[in-house]
Amino acid sequence: MNSELIQTLIFFLTGGFLVFLAITITRDNFTNRVNRATGALLFCAGLGPLSMALGDIIVTQGPEGAANITEYAVYNLYHIWELFFPALLAFSWVFPVDRLRQFKHPRLRYLIVIPQLVHIALLTLYYRLVTLLNYLVESSEAEGLIGDILQPVAWLFSQLLLAVAWVRTNEELIFGFINIAYVLIAMYFLEAGKRYLTNPRLLTQTRLVLWGARLGLGLYVLSFLSWTIWDSSLSEPVGVYLLIAAILLGGGFIAY
Repeated sequence: MNSELIQTLIFFLTGGFLVFLAITITRDNFTNRVNRATGALLFCAGLGPLSMALGDIIVTQGPEGAANITEYAVYNLYHIWELFFPALLAFSWVFPVDRLRQFKHPRLRYLIVIPQLVHIALLTLYYRLVTLLNYLVESSEAEGLIGDILQPVAWLFSQLLLAVAWVRTNEELIFGFINIAYVLIAMYFLEAGKRYLTNPRLLTQTRLVLWGARLGLGLYVLSFLSWTIWDSSLSEPVGVYLLIAAILLGGGFIAY
C-alpha cells in the first residue's frame, strides 16, 4: 500500500467520520439550535478531507486533461469547508448560552458567511471576472457611443481589476486571517457564556469545547504559517496534515 493511497484513505475516514457525527447529532434533536449548529459546523469540517480525497482519486485515475480541469473544480470545492468558521461562530451564539434571543435583528446573523462566500466566488469566477473587467477597460478607450458611456467609470474598472488581482494573489493570507478572527471571536463568546453557568455538567462541556477550540486554533495557525511562510516542498503536505488534525481535534471535542 503506497503513501498516496494511505493519505486518501485517511482523508476519507476523517471526512466521513465528521459527516457521520454531523448527521447523528442533528437527527438526535433537530429542533434544538445547539444540535443544528453543531451538525452544521461538523458537516462543513468534513467537506475538507472528503474533497481532498476525491481530488486525489480523480487526479490519479482520470485522463490527464480532464484530471486537471476536475482537480481545479475539486480544489474550489475544498474551500467550502471554510464555512466551518461562521458555523463555529453561530455555535458560540447558542452554546452554552442562547444569545440569539437577545439579538435585535437575528436574521443579520446570516451575513457572517459573506467572507467565505466571497472567497469561493473569487476562486471559481476569477478568470471570468478579470476577462469582463479587461473588456470594460478596453471598451472605455474605444471611440464611439460605448466608449463615451464607459469613459467616466473607466478608472473605477481599472482600480477594481487591480484590487481583484491583489486579493487573488494574497487570498491565502487574507482569508486565513479572517478565519483566525472568526475562531477568536467564537472563543470570546464561549468564554463569556461560561461565566453565566451554574450547572457543573454544562460547565465541564463548555471547558471541553474551549480546549478543542484552542487546540484546533493552534494547529490551524501552524498549518496557515506552513503554507504562507515556509517555502519548502514539504510545506504543502505538512500544512494539509496539520489542517486535518485541527479539524479533527476541534470538531471531535465539540462533538464529544
